[in-house]
Amino acid sequence: MSDLFHEGVPDVFIRQAFEVIKQTPQHTYQILTKRADRLSKFFQSFEAPKNAWLGVSVENREDGLPRIDELRNIPAHIRFLSVEPLLEDLGKINLHGIHWVIVGGESGPKARPMKQEWAINVQHCVFQSKPATHSTGSLPPIPFESCHPFQANLPPTEGVTI
Repeated sequence: MSDLFHEGVPDVFIRQAFEVIKQTPQHTYQILTKRADRLSKFFQSFEAPKNAWLGVSVENREDGLPRIDELRNIPAHIRFLSVEPLLEDLGKINLHGIHWVIVGGESGPKARPMKQEWAINVQHCVFQSKPATHSTGSLPPIPFESCHPFQANLPPTEGVTI
């Protein structure tokens, strides 16, 4: 796994990758990057295939939150956030135009801690905006009373994993 929009990846390679994505509509591709500015510039001249879900990493306020605005401007079928590792409270997040949110902490022996209330705050922002969410296994348990109202308001085709 690597970042397709890393500065070392030539535009011609990115175009070739998306041509393959277009030619394989039976598959769904999740393209995740920390380089939202390059992602946004690329899609000014290239149409995002419907089977390519485009996402950005959001680990903190300073670096991660500005990526959401870049992503929101891309006319993609599905725009998602990977809020992992969640390294601080993100405050109120504008999720307008975002379809899916993944939340999780960092794993491994040198993992930085994640506070449960940070994840609950993201969940409340999601509840207000109504995109689907998924929590990775590194997320501490969230009390049922915190997530129940959100789960109850999802359409039957969407789901939440906590």
